[in-house]
Amino acid sequence: MLPLAAVLAVAVAGCGAPETGAQRVTRMRDGYRVEPNGFRARRGGDGAPELVVDVLVVDTGREALTTLTLLVHVQGPDGRDRLARRTSLDVAGLVPGVTSPAAAVLRGVELGAGDNVMVELEAAPPPEALAEYPESATSGRSGS
Repeated sequence: MLPLAAVLAVAVAGCGAPETGAQRVTRMRDGYRVEPNGFRARRGGDGAPELVVDVLVVDTGREALTTLTLLVHVQGPDGRDRLARRTSLDVAGLVPGVTSPAAAVLRGVELGAGDNVMVELEAAPPPEALAEYPESATSGRSGS
């Protein structure tokens, strides 16, 4: 009887608190890799400036999201952030393990001479920001 009790004690000790929604979204986001692939300035159909950021995305996780939020930094020639804005990519059609191109369009962003663009997939987004991520509102799809 003692060995059974020891096994049960170990099994119960391995059970923790259930995963919160924020923890689940953060874990699922950790399954993605994003690599910058260029950027360009353009004018939209209404003449407003737009920044197009091209990235390569790969889903390496076991669960997939339908959207993935990135933080885009526009740095001036002095290296300081002139703008930092979050934008979301549609990643619903990604094939797990296959690197795919994607683009994000940031309306109203005009590049200046010497500006540089950086893309960040935040490893630990602030909880108040995570609540605004589209991927937080969806459960994603499992089994991918």
